[in-house]
Amino acid sequence: MGSSNTDITAKLTEWHEEWSSEQTDNDICTAYVFSPEWESLVPPRWAAYDDLEKRRLAEGAPRLEWQDSVDQSRKALLAMKNLHFKPLEPRLWAVCPLWVHLARYKGGPDFDGHKRLHGWASLLDDWEEIQRLIRDESEFCRSLSPAQRRSFDLLRYWWKAAYCNEELLRATTTRLEKNRPFWTISDPSDGYNLRRIASEVKTDTSLYHSHLFRLFLFEFNPMFWEPFLCHMKLARLQHARYRSSCIATIQKLSYPVLHPSHSPADEQAPYPTVVQNDAEHQRITAAQASINPYYLWDNESQQTVTVEELPECPPYVCISHTWGRWRTRTDTTVPGVPWLVPENTIYDVRDLPGQLKELGYRYIWFDLFCIPQDKSDPRAAQEIANQASIFKGSSHCIAWINDVESWHGVLAALDWMSLKSQSILSNRDTDAIKDRIAEATQAATVAMELLKKKRRERMEDPVDLVDDLTAGEPTFWMSSLWTLQECILCPEIQLYTRTWIRLEDRSGTAISLRTLMVVLRDTRDFNLLPEPIETSFSEPFQYDVKLVNDPNRKTIQDSASDRTFPSAVRDLYQLCIMTRLDNALTAGSPTTILTNANLRHCSSSRAPAIMSAVSVTDWYVEKLEASKSTSKPAPAEPMVYGTYPLAFLRECSRKFGAIFYQSMARNLVRSMGTANEMRRVLKRNESGGTMLPVSKTTGWYAGISGSSDHTYLDRQDHETVADWLINEDASVSMRAVGIALTSDDKPGPRKLSGNVDCFLPQDDVIADNKSKRYTANVQDMLATLKDLSNGSRRIYAVALYEDLGLVHGVLLEKLPLSMFGKHYLNKIGQFFLKNESLPPTSKVDWKVL
Repeated sequence: MGSSNTDITAKLTEWHEEWSSEQTDNDICTAYVFSPEWESLVPPRWAAYDDLEKRRLAEGAPRLEWQDSVDQSRKALLAMKNLHFKPLEPRLWAVCPLWVHLARYKGGPDFDGHKRLHGWASLLDDWEEIQRLIRDESEFCRSLSPAQRRSFDLLRYWWKAAYCNEELLRATTTRLEKNRPFWTISDPSDGYNLRRIASEVKTDTSLYHSHLFRLFLFEFNPMFWEPFLCHMKLARLQHARYRSSCIATIQKLSYPVLHPSHSPADEQAPYPTVVQNDAEHQRITAAQASINPYYLWDNESQQTVTVEELPECPPYVCISHTWGRWRTRTDTTVPGVPWLVPENTIYDVRDLPGQLKELGYRYIWFDLFCIPQDKSDPRAAQEIANQASIFKGSSHCIAWINDVESWHGVLAALDWMSLKSQSILSNRDTDAIKDRIAEATQAATVAMELLKKKRRERMEDPVDLVDDLTAGEPTFWMSSLWTLQECILCPEIQLYTRTWIRLEDRSGTAISLRTLMVVLRDTRDFNLLPEPIETSFSEPFQYDVKLVNDPNRKTIQDSASDRTFPSAVRDLYQLCIMTRLDNALTAGSPTTILTNANLRHCSSSRAPAIMSAVSVTDWYVEKLEASKSTSKPAPAEPMVYGTYPLAFLRECSRKFGAIFYQSMARNLVRSMGTANEMRRVLKRNESGGTMLPVSKTTGWYAGISGSSDHTYLDRQDHETVADWLINEDASVSMRAVGIALTSDDKPGPRKLSGNVDCFLPQDDVIADNKSKRYTANVQDMLATLKDLSNGSRRIYAVALYEDLGLVHGVLLEKLPLSMFGKHYLNKIGQFFLKNESLPPTSKVDWKVL
């Protein structure tokens, strides 16, 4: 080797030694990736390396052993920057980690290298300080966003071992204090670091403990946070908050079943609030209590009182119930109520004053006593328009389920779910569960009160009725559209029987409707596993992925045939599947509420019964104002499917934005009709309404579902969507769209990956004459669209919105029909593309049937 080769080799070696030194490593690791501090450290060193590498190549010196590894790391960083670089914008501060919020509240710097380097000490100090501030300073409490406050509450009850073994937290605090003096130069929440300390902090013994420990690191260890990769980090944080709340809900329910004598140190812990998407959830529930009820029922004086005549609006409880389907043709006088009250066949309205008094609340809002029952009274219409404010302004809400006599079957089912779930989610109580599961199974082999069984023809043996999954009908309260609105407005609504007995867990805490549905949805996923997954609890995200993809997991139909679940358990799970309330109450998506409304019973126009839950009331208020200003009867308003006013749906699309169109029909059909057959469809005005979240058919098996993806952390709608127009025939007219790609495109320099969910052409129908649905993660979206296209029918991937680097949209298939330059299409599915931005606008003249 010549002297020049020796010289360049020495220079490269010197560069590598400096690059790998502890000082350089600490400097780079403590800087936020792609921050100005990081850019001042890393690119200059890469530039120096590039100069040396050019010299090496020019001089023909051999490549050094470490260079491949360095080059790979550099490529990975550049790829990360290209895909995920996104500086934090001010609107996202509200969802940042708790330690970041604390630092900003105290006026600290945007970057603090000392906190990053001393991450363990920072974690413990910030946790101690934030507990003190929440205890002592109301201003700090008000400064927290709902997401941050919910996360703090999750961690607070975990830290106090409110519903887990104190041994877990003793082990955790011991290890954290042991770590206090050490530097942090890597993210302690990554998989390797979580596995490394699992046995010491005991995260390998409990999925609940593991989820909360990981959330604690996300919220308080500064090495997790990267503000210049904010979308990636905030998406992980939001998912961790959501999943932790779900697992904590199951833990809170199940722990007292196994450990009835366990009691937390100072207070009874409430159930977590489970919300997948704060931004949309807050918009849905944005009605403030600025509009008070006009009337309240006063239990003390036993009469309806006018709120304006009281010194101020007092605290009151709202009661939700259903009675309209059983109304008789008679009205009766109820002492204290200033109007006649409609009678019904399911309870005697004259008994209500005495029953309401037994609840122990001074003021109650009860529709029969607080909304004038004469439809000609303008006050009645105004109070209906104010439902959101009335329910949101209440201290809490009660669901009076007056066709349920007791909670015996429900509680037996929840006990069984608790034991079975703990056998899957923890390895700490194995023997105790084995001792009790047989008894719990026998106890849960009973009727479940919230699902009413219907005897069918030729069904002789009662056991046939118990095992038939399709023979049930949810309780009346869960089938009413009006009560859907009320439980959306108050998702923590408490459930009461006909005799006013509250549904409570084994510790005496009320089980709200949302809590019940979260428990049903998530324990079903766990309990369909025949055996625990052979994956450590210490990496909760990986555990969740393995759970979803486990090939041994049964379906709910399988469980019915082989009697995996006792009858009350199976019926509760079936209730969740039929009502879909788990999604409606946790998603935070208004579109999901509309799709859920398709399942419910309503005897008149459906919009007034749901409008307050989705904050879409302008059309109704305008109609009321118009009727006041003229003595003429209001003209008939255009209706879609004869059930939804066109004005209501147009206001929904305007207020929801692009997510209004993010629903999926279960029975979309890709008709192979000819152009003449398509013309006959148009002539008969039989548009399919494929773009709408509402359907022509209603009932428990209505075929439209909302999206399961409700992150919407930083959603940006495509500019064209706001101008799409819903028509009375349920079609949607489009004059401009954003086309991400089409099935006729030629392959580009790189493949686009993502996900598709669509229906195959009619030629591929299966034996029961239903279209086959295709859902898959794909590595080449263009090739997939070409495979899915049917001959000459082009498929357009049309963008709806972009969020976190994902472009979401709908798949539209062009029909063999055009008239006067207008093209007709059908929605056949939906998609998302990874690491893409919104496409440019294209002018079109389309009508999507």
